[in-house]
Amino acid sequence: CNVGVEMKGHDTIYCDGEYWNGTVPACLVAPGTPQLSISVSGSSSQHYKPGDVLVISCQAVSGNPVPDVSISWPGQQGGGEAWTRLSNYISVTVTEVDNAKNITCTAQNMAGTAHTSTVLHIISPPTSVQVTGPLDIQQNKEYEYQCAVGGGKPEPEVEWFVKDSLGNSKAVEGDRTEEGVAKMILRTEDADRRMEITCAAENPSGRASHTIGVHMQYLPMSVEIEGPATSYTGDSVQLECSCVGSFPAPAVKWRVEKAGEITEVDDIDGDVS
Repeated sequence: CNVGVEMKGHDTIYCDGEYWNGTVPACLVAPGTPQLSISVSGSSSQHYKPGDVLVISCQAVSGNPVPDVSISWPGQQGGGEAWTRLSNYISVTVTEVDNAKNITCTAQNMAGTAHTSTVLHIISPPTSVQVTGPLDIQQNKEYEYQCAVGGGKPEPEVEWFVKDSLGNSKAVEGDRTEEGVAKMILRTEDADRRMEITCAAENPSGRASHTIGVHMQYLPMSVEIEGPATSYTGDSVQLECSCVGSFPAPAVKWRVEKAGEITEVDDIDGDVS
C-alpha cells in the first residue's frame, strides 16, 4: 500500500503445508462521490410530473473494498415514512407532495462514507383560479381585483386581461401580493361600458383562467320628451320620456310647471316600461 494508506489483513502470508495463515492484505480506500441518476421511461430528466415512475440509480465509482450503496428517500411533511434501501436501483411513483424532496445516494465501506444528492422538481398545472372584486362600477374611478391561484409547480405566472363591450381585449399589469395571490387596479374611463375581467395562471405544465363580467354604471346619453307641443283647456295629454344608453335603467321623474297667474310646479311619478 502507499505510504499513509491503511491496510487490512496480514502483512505476511505463508502456507504451513496445508493452509494459508490468512488472506491477501487489502489497501483500504474510502469511496469517492457516488453517481446518482434518475430516469423516466428510459430518459433522464430534471423535471417530473405527478404519476411518473422514477428509476433511481446509485453507483459507486471508487473505493476498496467495493463500497455498499444505498438510496435514501425522505419522509413526507406531516406524515409518510422515510426509508433507506441497500440497492443500486429503485422505482418510485411520484406525486405533487414529493416536490422539493432530497434524494440521497450513499457509498460506504470500512474506510469511509461518501454521499451525493439531488432535489426532485415535480411540475403540475394550476388547478383553480378565482377572481374577486366589485361587479358594479362607475366611470373615472379605480377598483381593485384579486386573483387567487390554486396549485401549480413551479408557481404559475399570472396575467390580467380586460375586454370591453366591443370585444377588444388588452393586457393589464398586476402585482403579486403573496404566494398564489395577485391583484390588479382597474382604472375606468368615460367611454367604458360592460367589461370582462380575466385572470390567467400559467406554468410549463398547463394553464387555468377565470373570467367575471363587470357592469359599468353610467348616466343616459340622451333624454327626449315626445308628445303634442300645444293643448287646450280640458284636454288629456300623454307624454313619453325616452332615456337612451344608461345602466342601470334610471327611475323617471316628471316635473310639470304650469304658468299662469300663479306658477305651479308638480313632481309626478310616471309609468316606466
